[in-house]
Amino acid sequence: MVDDLGCLESEGIAFSQCYSGCTVCAPARATLMTGKHMDKAVLRGSTGGIPLPAEEITIPELLEKAGYVTGGFRKWGLVDIGTEGVPEAQGIDLFMGITTKSTPIPSILIILC
Repeated sequence: MVDDLGCLESEGIAFSQCYSGCTVCAPARATLMTGKHMDKAVLRGSTGGIPLPAEEITIPELLEKAGYVTGGFRKWGLVDIGTEGVPEAQGIDLFMGITTKSTPIPSILIILC
């Protein structure tokens, strides 16, 4: 695995500057996951409780259709468990983290940090 990470580092692309689609949590995550500009994003405020709709196409869903396995780690922030906005319903094959800021942090994430 370490060799694979070295290969990624030497052959990959380094991003030294970043842009966020929004200044607050859920809308910034929604723009990242959908690739949409904030003017076209479904989530425009960090009010909580509004799921990323199932019909919203996410980049992980497109990657999944192309044969990639996707994963998400740490905070999802696009709604709570049991709704259409959960990571597994949005193209994420493996998710380890919390879905909202009020979700308890799993022990494994505390150990990994």
